[in-house]
Amino acid sequence: MRNSQKGLRSIVHKKKYFLFSDLEFIIRFVGEWFLDSYLILRNIRKDSKKYNQPPLFIFFNALIKYPLLGFFPIDYFCYKLYENNYKDYISQIEYYDKITRENFYLSTSITNKFFFKQAMMNKIKTPKLIAYYDHKKDTIEKFAEPSNDKIIIKPTGGHHGNDIKIVNSDSLIESLKKCNKDCIAEEFIQQHHMINDIFSGSINTLRIITLKKNGDIIFIKGTFKVGQEPNIIVDNVAKGGIGINLDLKTGVLGCGYTSYKHGFNEYKFHPKTNYKFFGKTI
Repeated sequence: MRNSQKGLRSIVHKKKYFLFSDLEFIIRFVGEWFLDSYLILRNIRKDSKKYNQPPLFIFFNALIKYPLLGFFPIDYFCYKLYENNYKDYISQIEYYDKITRENFYLSTSITNKFFFKQAMMNKIKTPKLIAYYDHKKDTIEKFAEPSNDKIIIKPTGGHHGNDIKIVNSDSLIESLKKCNKDCIAEEFIQQHHMINDIFSGSINTLRIITLKKNGDIIFIKGTFKVGQEPNIIVDNVAKGGIGINLDLKTGVLGCGYTSYKHGFNEYKFHPKTNYKFFGKTI
């Protein structure tokens, strides 16, 4: 009887989770559609010349056709859907379905930086976890003492590099108390001198996209991300950073690109430091 009640509660909880999660995704998708559409309409004449496509063609495909297939409007340019087959790419709806719906509880462990940190910090080398701030309870749990003057504070559920800040270790408690959401505090790390030479205003990172297929992990794509603006401390492309193509077999860097929002520009040199990353090996 108890097992039946537990099973029923689990099903009800899961249904509630999906109801709110689905609603949140729909709101986010519609919001992104409006923002992307505004950007595309603002740039439609320039893009028409750049991609040699009639404005009406861009309007129909980017704002109507591919969003109905589950893509954001700017995916039309990012995935080059004007020349590539959309079936070769995972749409935003497919991504949500695979990450959130099929994995359910696991997805929270991956997207929540605190849960992920606890699960992985004894398995792989990560920046030292200094503290965790529970905004709802207004409590701070300390895990280690900082070994230098700088601390990184990140929202546990943040994305796109939002609300990440560097604070002095002496003001850590005060800074955490000012946060309006759950946060973790991590030790500030020093990056390799070559990576620092490309751009020293952010910690520049390597992102590897993988796919699990028939029990094997397949490496699909590698991107080396570097910051661009001195006053923005993150390398996220959404914040104006540059995503540089990486050859997974050789480690050689290719061309770098900014996001559509930031001009969708192509680079072989860093525009602020003039460091030529094209052809360099990571």
